[in-house]
Amino acid sequence: MQSMVDNVIECSEEHKHRFINVCSQAFFDNPLFIALFKSPEHRKKKLKPFWDETFRYGLKFGKIYASSENLEGMMICIPPENVYRTFAKEMKVITFKIFRQIIWSYLKDWSKVDSCLDSAHKRYAPFNHWCLMALAVEPRFQGQGHGSTLVQFITKKARESNLPIYLDTQDERNLSFYKRMGFKILEEELIPKLEVKTWYFLKE
Repeated sequence: MQSMVDNVIECSEEHKHRFINVCSQAFFDNPLFIALFKSPEHRKKKLKPFWDETFRYGLKFGKIYASSENLEGMMICIPPENVYRTFAKEMKVITFKIFRQIIWSYLKDWSKVDSCLDSAHKRYAPFNHWCLMALAVEPRFQGQGHGSTLVQFITKKARESNLPIYLDTQDERNLSFYKRMGFKILEEELIPKLEVKTWYFLKE
């Protein structure tokens, strides 16, 4: 009997627009993005360049997968050699158009988020590991196993290399899901200034 994990496909540049749409919808009510972009209109406008840059980063420094060829859910996985984000890496993928669209948000608030999350990442996972950088399922497909399928897929890859998986989330609704998938909470803290809770997870 075929497992849903067998349906997972690796994404390429041609999947960028779908990735942006899936993530923009899935993260629209995420507490972090609500804090960054308070009005729904502003959030809708800014999420697209944010996920555009994230897609470019994931494609260059890791792998992007979809739960099936129908692209219901999508995930970015970063391998051990590239798990820590750096300014130099960011500059390799950001375009002038994206930079112009998000620069004010970055200078105003996002730099604080980066600093907090990057510091915690190095503090709690100073060893070889995989990083689940982003996981999103389009709302109309949520609850159908697509998120679980993607986590099972990266878990299989991590076990092949005998390494743990690290991730963070700012949405309390995700806690029970990640616990159910075998992750353990390392710490909970507030992102400075924004007062948004974030949780750091590891699956060994």
